[in-house]
Amino acid sequence: MSEFCSLNIWDFADKKSNFHTHTTRCHHASGLDREYVEQAIAGGYQVLGFSDHGPIIRHDGFESHMRMAPEELEGYVASLEDLRSEFRGEIELYIGLEVEYMPRFFQETVDFYREFPIDYMILGQHYFGEEGLTPYVADLQTDREYVDEYVQAVSDALDTGLFLYQAHTDLFRFGGDAAYYRAGMQKILDILKAKKLPVEVNGNGFREGRHYPNAEFLRMAAGNGNPFLIGVDAHAPDRLTEAATLEGCRRLVEQAGGKLICL
Repeated sequence: MSEFCSLNIWDFADKKSNFHTHTTRCHHASGLDREYVEQAIAGGYQVLGFSDHGPIIRHDGFESHMRMAPEELEGYVASLEDLRSEFRGEIELYIGLEVEYMPRFFQETVDFYREFPIDYMILGQHYFGEEGLTPYVADLQTDREYVDEYVQAVSDALDTGLFLYQAHTDLFRFGGDAAYYRAGMQKILDILKAKKLPVEVNGNGFREGRHYPNAEFLRMAAGNGNPFLIGVDAHAPDRLTEAATLEGCRRLVEQAGGKLICL
């Protein structure tokens, strides 16, 4: 059994890798676990990490529409362990989770994860505070307080030292004081750089034509010396090999003047 969250992203530099892969347990993806692995192998991937939305242990009666339930984690891990054994020698498979940082529930949630052989976590900060009680970060905000809350949440999460990297940092959408927004996002870029964590260029956002990946943010990151990786954010097996998405994300990094460390 691997040590909990023991991966270092730099160990995969220059390998064709993806660490942002979902399963049907999150209620908004399709395809069998096996199909993701087979598609990755067909697409020439050397490394595939699954990081479906991890369950949050909370006792307030809230049920999430976008992440697996706690009782599903055991089956998720067992399925991926079986696939890792079956496809050993063909591809490196890792068991991860995309995790929301909610301070009130975080310690109990992580203690629960420690009961399983979880190789890594990526930070997926979708809410300013608690899901169901605070706004979704992709919903347009104009008040400066949301910049402060987002920066603080990301900073506190990364300070735990438990995350392989942050997914879609530029998911946060702000339409207020542009200079204040840039200053806040610059703080996050500085934290990522200090911790030697890459900036994700999100494939799902690109293919859907969303507000992220944000070209201005990527230019900021490149100018700051932050490295990049592509997170396919695959919600169906064929997304792993979608040439237009992969090439589009690479082009965004090139246009920003940045450098990819993986893929």
